Amino acid sequence: MRLIPSVTIALLAFAPLSHAQEQPAPSALSAALKAASAADWELASAQVRPVGQIGADLVTWYRLRAGQGTLAEYNAFLARNSDWPGLPLMHKKGEAAITAATPAQDVIAYFKDYEPRTGHGVLQLARAQEAVGQKGEAAAEVVLAWRTFALTKQEHEAFLASYKNLLAPHHIARLDMLLWRGRFTEAQRLFPLVGEGWQALAQARIGLRRRVKNVDALIEAVPKDLQDDPGLAYERFVWRARKGRSLDAVALLLE
Repeated sequence: MRLIPSVTIALLAFAPLSHAQEQPAPSALSAALKAASAADWELASAQVRPVGQIGADLVTWYRLRAGQGTLAEYNAFLARNSDWPGLPLMHKKGEAAITAATPAQDVIAYFKDYEPRTGHGVLQLARAQEAVGQKGEAAAEVVLAWRTFALTKQEHEAFLASYKNLLAPHHIARLDMLLWRGRFTEAQRLFPLVGEGWQALAQARIGLRRRVKNVDALIEAVPKDLQDDPGLAYERFVWRARKGRSLDAVALLLE
């Protein structure tokens, strides 16, 4: 909430002229924003009433970006204030408001102008697409997310529970992506889903990044057919450079 003052000024500056001419009471706006900073949305909404619609929208903007709202509220705000700043984050937060009971057409409509940005959002969109016969689109969304998204443990399990067979050919791609990004906890969740060779490779890459003591043994445990993995080469180069072994790092590039 530290951005409240500057964002408020920006939003009010771009408010319609009719709102600017109303000269909203500074004390009411200040009190409302203080309540919003404390996530007391009911109090904030009550205190901002003298400011008018722009004040009400401002409090709603903060509330929805904090993930507090129904899907209908997100849709209404996005439709009414399509030129406001920070809407991608608001839309991302709104994905959590979608449930299994949300009608398929409502879910599809929510993602008309924005791609899903959470694993939950992807799963809900895929469910909706399947419900209206768009099975190919649903499969594409799921696979793309598996190969590119960071996922919570709950989302990871939900993807596998619903799409185990579809995702099986893509586990290595996901593991490689997570290793590059340094998301090692998520990467380790994939160990039971890949072969021993890739498990050893992942352990070596993680060990190099974390600079563990037994890194040489981890590298030696990597199968011969994976020793030329670009990710492993990168981690070895960085490890040597950080150790002050610049010449050794360059030599690695020339191998």
